[in-house]
Amino acid sequence: MPSTTEKEELRQLILLLLADVMCKTKILGYSSVLDEDELLHLLMMIESSRYLNERIKIPKSVEWVQSVLPKLDDRRFRSKMRMDRRTFAKIYSYLRG
Repeated sequence: MPSTTEKEELRQLILLLLADVMCKTKILGYSSVLDEDELLHLLMMIESSRYLNERIKIPKSVEWVQSVLPKLDDRRFRSKMRMDRRTFAKIYSYLRG
């Protein structure tokens, strides 16, 4: 079974809350802290964007070593290059000769 994304979990929770509020309002005359309009607005906000969090743009270039690598944080550098900066610098220097 595929894993559920954070966005999908939030969407399902809002739908459950919305159903609960609608049932209690219509059947029992219950007044909730969140009304239907607020929940629908929240649901529309979630559905209107692809991602919940802002995406970080990663620079791309044919001159990667000079222009892109120095801008990457240490975690992303290690993830992309599979080694730390010092090791990369030694290998790069050796290959450049």
